[in-house]
Amino acid sequence: MGGPRRLLLVSNSTLHGGGYLGHCQQHIKSFLGEKVKRVLFVPYALHDRDAYARTAREKFESLGYGLDSIHESCDPVEAVRKSEAIFIGKFYFLLPDEGL
Repeated sequence: MGGPRRLLLVSNSTLHGGGYLGHCQQHIKSFLGEKVKRVLFVPYALHDRDAYARTAREKFESLGYGLDSIHESCDPVEAVRKSEAIFIGKFYFLLPDEGL
């Protein structure tokens, strides 16, 4: 993961009347482009991480990207190191307890 980093900030996952990430899905596709094939998801914002990851996975797969959830990884630090892109759900909830 050497080299410059780029950051796309999305302040909310839904807008009234829309679906999950529906309001920003074109920005996500444009930002990730065609080179990125898989996205690493950090679902620590919600207690039901499996359901949260399932929701994110469905959306990202509909956009043409595979999604791996860090909570399913046996080595989360290595998952971050190897990731092509990282999507963090509710960033401000990321806790040091997770070792990241």
